[in-house]
Amino acid sequence: MNRSKHRSFLLGIVAFALFLFSGCSFAGQMISEILSVPAEPQTYTISNYGIEVPAPQGWEETGAENLDLQLYNSSIGMYMSIYGYTDDEFDEGTSPEDVLELQSCFILDRRDQVQEIEGLETKEYGDKTVYTVLYSAEKDGHQNYYRFSLLDFKSSDKMAWVLFTAMPSDIIAYSDTISELIANITVTSEVTSF
Repeated sequence: MNRSKHRSFLLGIVAFALFLFSGCSFAGQMISEILSVPAEPQTYTISNYGIEVPAPQGWEETGAENLDLQLYNSSIGMYMSIYGYTDDEFDEGTSPEDVLELQSCFILDRRDQVQEIEGLETKEYGDKTVYTVLYSAEKDGHQNYYRFSLLDFKSSDKMAWVLFTAMPSDIIAYSDTISELIANITVTSEVTSF
């Protein structure tokens, strides 16, 4: 009988352990599902131009005063810098490619060891045409990649110049993320006066 009680006791412990394990597993699964729900993207607005920039969790506004908007993602060490424009800010006949080159040269003229990595590429993203070039350059002895894009919105007279800056390996590794961020930038009809 002693043996029978011992066996029942062991079976009870095993049953209790299985119960706890399945409960913890279920609770762990619920916590995992709650934590894995993606956060809604934060939408940043350049109100003078009605440009909206949705950015997923991890992108934070830097407050840079010399740009219309700058976001930084500390987990990947990447900056996204943006200027908005209207067509009438440029001389008649100025093309989007001209605007891209003008603004990009302004940055690159202040860098060392400048080298073009990828020449001009043009893509259509629904309501906008995107012109992109990629450069390598050094600033303060550190090499970075500079991915310049000019977004020409077909439905308005607005344009957005967008620069992604990071280490070369990060620009390459996150190229799909960069393309998605670019694709999601939109222009609205609501514009706040300058």
